[in-house]
Amino acid sequence: ELRVVIDTAMAHVLKKYLPRTDNRMPSAIRTSMTEQALDNIQETAPELWKNFTNLLCNDEFGIDNDGMIVKVFTENKELLNQFFLTLGDREFRFIEHCGAAMGFVCGLLQLLAFNHLSSSGRAVFLPVTGFLLGIVTNWLAILMVFKPCFPKPIKIFGWHICDIQGLFLKRQPEVCVL
Repeated sequence: ELRVVIDTAMAHVLKKYLPRTDNRMPSAIRTSMTEQALDNIQETAPELWKNFTNLLCNDEFGIDNDGMIVKVFTENKELLNQFFLTLGDREFRFIEHCGAAMGFVCGLLQLLAFNHLSSSGRAVFLPVTGFLLGIVTNWLAILMVFKPCFPKPIKIFGWHICDIQGLFLKRQPEVCVL
């Protein structure tokens, strides 16, 4: 793609400023010039990009990216909601599935306990346990999405089994692309 842009630019410059040279230049030389321009761009691009980034991030005359993002999201709440729903789709599904599984297991335990309570105990039991289980499951789900920040190895008898990391943080490179 860059090669096409360079070829087009070179053809335009040659026709405009050096029309005689343009008519007489062999295609092999034109291709060689394009290749040389591509090589020069690839050599200087990292430094050029670094300078460009430094200018944009400069406190005096750079761009306030954080301010721009905050402004866009505060002015457009729907965009903010869609942004988080898109980025956190996997994590939200994980929370739903874990909540359903934990709710089922805890519901069975509640059923067993409920049958062994007096009428006054039953009146208090379900609301209190529902409240406490709701807090614990929400806390646990949020913890599993964001903690631990860095991968922690799980080893059994010295054998590396896997690494655990917060679900969202584990997907950081993928999320940054979005």
